[in-house]
Amino acid sequence: MAINFANEPANQTRGSGIRLLQNNDIDNSGVSVVTMTGIPDTAVKVYIYFAQYSTDGGVSGRFRLRLGAGAGSNIDSGNHYWWNTFEREGGNANTHYGGTTAVSYMNCLSPGHTSSAHSDTGLVTLTRCTHPSSTGTNGGWMMECIAGDTTRNLSYISSGRWAVASNLNTVQIFNAGYGYDDSARMTLLYEVGDYN
Repeated sequence: MAINFANEPANQTRGSGIRLLQNNDIDNSGVSVVTMTGIPDTAVKVYIYFAQYSTDGGVSGRFRLRLGAGAGSNIDSGNHYWWNTFEREGGNANTHYGGTTAVSYMNCLSPGHTSSAHSDTGLVTLTRCTHPSSTGTNGGWMMECIAGDTTRNLSYISSGRWAVASNLNTVQIFNAGYGYDDSARMTLLYEVGDYN
């Protein structure tokens, strides 16, 4: 049985669904930062899929995330980010968080797992959630990440917020200085919508 909204117009002004923006082969690139631009102003959801995510050396904060609005690679490195992570490996669990005040990035994977032997696959979802009366303190862009290490019985869940009331046009993934390896791949997708 169909649902009919007889008193409301049903005018679709743009195509719906998820759109692919960019694929990245980041293995053996020697870079410790991946910046992806071109997300349209009308995006309300952004997805970052990653597979075989691994670094050349052991480092805390293997998957850090910063966001930006505006043209080019305009990345916000100010203290506008909140985050926490949960990890479980076998019977052991652990949590981490950015602190009681905002910090300059979000961790998507637990900073407690630092080995270059990790090979993680997962999905980061960014959702625009700004209250109309907000200047950033009551919303912004919410982050959630679900991932797992394909080399062991290890799972991650993380959440966070970019406390800036604006469009999201750029994402930046980085670590503390090691290149990526192990056939690492990354894909950026987005969904558009009306957000007034």
